Amino acid sequence: MSSLGMFRLLAGLLVALSAGADAYSEEEAQEYLDNYNPRAQFFISEFALAGWDYSTNITHHNLEIVIFVTVGEHAFGSNLNSVGQTDYECVALYEVEGEEYAEFAAVAAEEANKFTPYLNDYTELVARELEFITDIGDAILDDDDFAHSLFSFNFQPTKGDMWGRFWNNLYSIVEPYPNGTNVDVTDEMIRQVGKKAPIVFHGYPDYGAYWRANYEDENLEEDMWHMYADIKPLYEKLHAYVRYRLKEVYGDKINLDKGCLPANVLGDMWGRFWNNLYSIVEPYPNGTNVDVTDEMIRQNYTVDRMFRMADDFFISMGMIEAPPEFWAESMFVKPTDRLVECHATAWDFYNQIDFRIRMCTEVNMDDFMTIHHEMGHIQYYLQYKHQPVEFRDGANEGFHEAVGEVIAMSAATTQHLYTIGLLHENPDDYASDINFLMKQSLTMVATLPFSIALEKWRWEVFRYNIPYEDWMKKWWEIK
Repeated sequence: MSSLGMFRLLAGLLVALSAGADAYSEEEAQEYLDNYNPRAQFFISEFALAGWDYSTNITHHNLEIVIFVTVGEHAFGSNLNSVGQTDYECVALYEVEGEEYAEFAAVAAEEANKFTPYLNDYTELVARELEFITDIGDAILDDDDFAHSLFSFNFQPTKGDMWGRFWNNLYSIVEPYPNGTNVDVTDEMIRQVGKKAPIVFHGYPDYGAYWRANYEDENLEEDMWHMYADIKPLYEKLHAYVRYRLKEVYGDKINLDKGCLPANVLGDMWGRFWNNLYSIVEPYPNGTNVDVTDEMIRQNYTVDRMFRMADDFFISMGMIEAPPEFWAESMFVKPTDRLVECHATAWDFYNQIDFRIRMCTEVNMDDFMTIHHEMGHIQYYLQYKHQPVEFRDGANEGFHEAVGEVIAMSAATTQHLYTIGLLHENPDDYASDINFLMKQSLTMVATLPFSIALEKWRWEVFRYNIPYEDWMKKWWEIK
């Protein structure tokens, strides 16, 4: 009997046992969940393996497999952010028939829905898990549009995107099909954003509202601007100081008269992070150099050592050691024989043993801190691996990132760098403190206004307040 057939049998027996009852008891609901979780875990694990295979070996053949299986019956799940927080990946099943996969999702939602009239009688955890499972069918794309979009885009789905035909977030990131396409990707994105908005966002006025709902804060936009107002004085001082130092270095080669920073000299593709400017803007060159890259090279650091030390950092706090599978299956360095996605990401394969990082690591301080950030994700997965599949994701889209950043900031302190031998002394002077704070602010402070500008632009696009012909103009006005 197939895995789907077994699930149908179990679900049917559960319904039959309950047919004569006036209501489904919590025991019956729990029995359903006990049957659901192992099967859902299996499917999501297979889903993640397919995504991993593609992102660590980007070939036309692998993409065809992904597209073929996905179009077969689309995809499944509710925790894609935890499966792999990726930039340009079209993740789907591998070695599992798409039809069986999507049918399982449909059966699971249908059976879970039978318990919804009685949720108030159940404990909170049982009720919430059932609600997650029954919320999978709020939006659909018809088969033709779904298939066409896959051949037009290589995209980043997010939380809620993996269930059957229920794709809520196809168009947040687009990139031309790797081997060329006759479709104008920009025109296709505009067509889909406009066409699907009334269909996709059941219960939400627009796409931005759907995104913001993840944070369960009705005043998220207002709170965001209050946060920006709090940090704005510091940001303006940082901006002015960086502009001053750039003028010293580049002179008349760049135009700073309008008070803006040219994005092309910030050392980051999007102008989001300014950390690569540290050597230019270091406040006290005679103070302690808190960028320990040179010392790492002098001590013959290797990529493996960097990851082992990050793991030891968590173990020293009484947390869980990375399992053997992590070390055997992760991709820590960029292969020389194939094309891969290099953006650092942490992956949970939902089988309670397999957790990986994909990263094209180099021996430098920035990558050392990124490793700590990504290991923060891995630690979160390890801590939550025994939870039902619906509860293994972060509290909201930003929670995982916040955990990772707190860990990375802790690992970057001069005290810790001294403890692990990358600083010869633990500096306790004003100049060294300011150098440290400057290095942190180039990442933490500089990125907040960029992120707010990006979200404001996207939300206004989704509200149809910015005509397409003004997209680029308005982006630069906001930024």
